[in-house]
Amino acid sequence: MIVECLALLDMGVSPYAGNVFHETPLIIYFFHFVNAYTEIVFMMANALTAVALYIAVKEYNKIVPLHARSHTQHRPLLILLCRDV
Repeated sequence: MIVECLALLDMGVSPYAGNVFHETPLIIYFFHFVNAYTEIVFMMANALTAVALYIAVKEYNKIVPLHARSHTQHRPLLILLCRDV
């Protein structure tokens, strides 16, 4: 359905003329941007994932001392979630 909507938009036909698309116009242009710049969108998502992982590891290293990490097995997500308890 999105593909047909984008094809109609590229041909200059309103996707609202028929029974093809029922979302807001902002959604159409958002999907048009995502479709046109797929590589950039995925690169930005990968960069944000890398930053999130960096922050998670940094917080884990603050909470669990180095000597405790080397002797026992910890669950990093559980430690991050229980940090303020």
